[in-house]
Amino acid sequence: MLLSARIPRRGELWLKELLSVLSENRDFACAFIEENLPGISVMKSQGTYMLFLDCGKYLESHKLSLEELEKRCWEVGVAVQDGKMFHGMTHLRMNLALPKSRVEEAFQETKGICICLREDFLSRLSLAGREVYQSAYSFKKTK
Repeated sequence: MLLSARIPRRGELWLKELLSVLSENRDFACAFIEENLPGISVMKSQGTYMLFLDCGKYLESHKLSLEELEKRCWEVGVAVQDGKMFHGMTHLRMNLALPKSRVEEAFQETKGICICLREDFLSRLSLAGREVYQSAYSFKKTK
């Protein structure tokens, strides 16, 4: 009888620790996206360990397809899945059920992809277009 009384408590502790890790990962990911990945937005998920990243503005500004962005993520080791199955035609899904160090590593890689694409995009703009883009980007970052 004593053993059966302990089992739910161990399960409750495990669940509490798991929810804490998932919440911490979600909060980190959402803050990182807002601060570092212009054109990509996300709402804080509730009840799931999956993020649903809206990449529509990013794809449009960089003239990319969702498939191209997904491929670039996989090339640097960031596992994502397109959100089309969930009616997110410009969305990527990302699993956050892993140690926070791996989540941080994945977002640093994602930031690297976005910086490379932005530099490539800027190199194709005329000087006037580049100044307009950079001033608009600077304005958004200071809000």
